[in-house]
Amino acid sequence: MAESKSISEFLNKISTYEVKDGDLEYKLINDNTIIAKHHKCFCGQVKLSKENHTTDTYCQCSVEFNRQFFMAALDKSVDVKLKSAILNGDDYCTFEITF
Repeated sequence: MAESKSISEFLNKISTYEVKDGDLEYKLINDNTIIAKHHKCFCGQVKLSKENHTTDTYCQCSVEFNRQFFMAALDKSVDVKLKSAILNGDDYCTFEITF
């Protein structure tokens, strides 16, 4: 964030940093909300599972990762909510990050 001129520039950078183009997408949707989309599961414990899960327990690691990451980057308190999950049969994982 310190190397970016705006939150939008920062989000564009982290959407492609050390990941295959299209795997991650971070967008600022208003002054205090970011929507994160993960187009693939990054969880090493379950990403190869062939079955959908009925719980979002495994996804809580990603929720907490995003909370810690954005709290450090923005130097603000943040809240992260899981909105959809590949493990639950959705097309991608979506996180709502508010600060």
